[in-house]
Amino acid sequence: MTHLPILDRATGMHRSVIRWPDACPPPLDGCRWCGTPYLGHGSERYAASRGWHGYAEPTTAQMTARRDARRPVAPQDIPARTRCDHMNHDSVGREVFCEIEDPDHEEDHAAGDGITWPRED
Repeated sequence: MTHLPILDRATGMHRSVIRWPDACPPPLDGCRWCGTPYLGHGSERYAASRGWHGYAEPTTAQMTARRDARRPVAPQDIPARTRCDHMNHDSVGREVFCEIEDPDHEEDHAAGDGITWPRED
């Protein structure tokens, strides 16, 4: 059984509920399981993906991904929005995304499985 309950539709990979905000990746040498730096980690910390754990060095792939996440993106490399990209959480905390094709739609957001939420703009 996996401790990573959420399937990321973009990558097809499982992940936990806790995510680092966009444009704010964990430190390069942050813990493999939770991203907390060594000096602030302590002997035990809880992460949904691992449970209680001590500090573990990140993998080379994690350090590369964290380094790449810090690189600025040129404006011309940002793809144009082709659909609404608003996100919300369902009753158990999973992320749901609006599936309406028009990025500038006027009606409430809808995730396609009966979950809707109002526009806030």
